[in-house]
Amino acid sequence: NGFVETWYDQSGNGKNATQSSATLQPFIINNGGFSGVFMKEIVGGSEPNARNLVIDDIQTTDLGNNFGLIWVGRVDDSYTTAQPSTLIGANRNVPTLNQGTIGLNVVLGSDAFSLNNETSGSATVNSGSPTISYTPGDRISVAGTCVGPDGDGDHTLKAYANNATPVSNNDTLVLTDSSDDLRIMASNFSNTVRRDRSTIGKVDEVIIFDSNIESDIEEIRQEINNHYNIY
Repeated sequence: NGFVETWYDQSGNGKNATQSSATLQPFIINNGGFSGVFMKEIVGGSEPNARNLVIDDIQTTDLGNNFGLIWVGRVDDSYTTAQPSTLIGANRNVPTLNQGTIGLNVVLGSDAFSLNNETSGSATVNSGSPTISYTPGDRISVAGTCVGPDGDGDHTLKAYANNATPVSNNDTLVLTDSSDDLRIMASNFSNTVRRDRSTIGKVDEVIIFDSNIESDIEEIRQEINNHYNIY
């Protein structure tokens, strides 16, 4: 077995994804075979998946009010829960929410993909669940954008999954007032990892934009599909 300590940022900005704790590092070699960046279920423990990566020096506040998050990978549906699990972001995903955080999420079991804003007042603003044909273990492209605020103070959130029609919602609250680090494949819990809400599977690519990419999102998603041949 081999493990990932640092997943290097390919943009040249030095925003690497790291995990210094050996017991929390994702696999890259699993039982002698190359697996890519793989979060494997830990059998027999109270925390089925304790593996995750933290994106260096990117906090929710750094994204501003206009941003885009893109995650590409495979979700293993063997561990199911009614609670959303984070693909990328800083969501806490428990009843007492991590106020001000954002993240791309999946509800394992129902395979519902969404962009969540955990707001003040313990309320989740959800951009909806795109209806797609998805089989656990398939590669999927999930994206979310936020644009705003407009003249009324609303932020427009949009969620995309594969080639499904994007769904959107408006949020009158400021999204990015949390200092929690963004994580890959793990929720945050009081600024640490909510390990039993982590997502099991393989992540191929993560892209983060700290600007308004709404006019370019379709072209970006098509380039991703051309590369991975997802749909």
